[in-house]
Amino acid sequence: MQKNQLDPAAMIAYTIEGEQQSSHTLDKLSIALAQNQQWTEAEWTARAIEDIHIRTTALSRLTKMLTEAQQWERAELVIHAIEPSWERVVPLGLLAQKQKGEKAIALLTEAEKITSSLKERHIKAKTLKDLGHILVNCEQLQWANRIWIEAIMVTASIWDDSERAEMLRELGIVLVQSHQWEQVAYVARFIKVEKERAIVLCSLTEELALAQRWKQAKAIALVIKDKDKRVKALLVLSNELALAQQWEQARAIAETIDSEEPRTIVLFNLSEKLIKFQRWEQAAEIVLSIKPIQKRTEALQSLSFHLKSANAYEALLYLIQRSWLQTTTRAEALTLLPFANDLISLKPEIGIAFYEAIAWVEKFLAG
Repeated sequence: MQKNQLDPAAMIAYTIEGEQQSSHTLDKLSIALAQNQQWTEAEWTARAIEDIHIRTTALSRLTKMLTEAQQWERAELVIHAIEPSWERVVPLGLLAQKQKGEKAIALLTEAEKITSSLKERHIKAKTLKDLGHILVNCEQLQWANRIWIEAIMVTASIWDDSERAEMLRELGIVLVQSHQWEQVAYVARFIKVEKERAIVLCSLTEELALAQRWKQAKAIALVIKDKDKRVKALLVLSNELALAQQWEQARAIAETIDSEEPRTIVLFNLSEKLIKFQRWEQAAEIVLSIKPIQKRTEALQSLSFHLKSANAYEALLYLIQRSWLQTTTRAEALTLLPFANDLISLKPEIGIAFYEAIAWVEKFLAG
């Protein structure tokens, strides 16, 4: 690129002392020109950037803008100016997604050839990951599957333990996002660092839950050794089951959570969803299974309010009886009295029964 090919503003930037400063200035100018659809000037300006990393970013961004503006031929020409060559893979893929038939295949084939020529393992692994994702977006699933397998093997062969673990985690997350479930489980086997493996398996569980693949999601979640990640995965799974009105499964998953606070939160939220659908009996079972007294009382207040609003007095009476049977202290029993007020006003003779019940409880607790 010759200086006299640049417009006056670019010429000023080009003469600024210091490569880094002039490169950033030209980069900003290239953006402004592209936004104004002055494609030729934007390309010249981007090509004039001396810093290779900034120039690569500028040219890649320009190809994306050209692709979005349907400037296909110019976009392809700019792509071939990008160095190093492996940085062309994603722009080629984005352009291929906008093409059809033989042209799209040609662009994807070119991207694969670039990937195949790479020698450095970490760069090749990253590029294969990007290419696999692109092929999925282009609905080239068999082709993508072959690339994913190669990506896994290349990534697993990286010598440095921390770098390998990080790149396997990134690959696993991309596979999850692409719904490549079996490949994700395969990737996880290669991750030796437990924390990194837990991140991948947690992401996989969440995506499987969102896809309503309950059995697979549960199986993956339960093999996560990292407690925090396992709890997070089970929380998501239980919530998705509840949203799908799979009440019994949602409760079963919630009860596998071996940490009281998150388990309580899940059960409380599940009871609220059951209340919303007026599933009184199931809601009562969930509420009464909540261990912390304060949270159980809060859930009881919510359920009793909705039972009264629905005139479900028999269900309310049953709930109060069951609650009293679970009390272990006088103070706990007394917290339940307000729930009975509406029943007493509706049928005063119930008040005598409640009084006798409270007297019995006090006597029993006193020994």
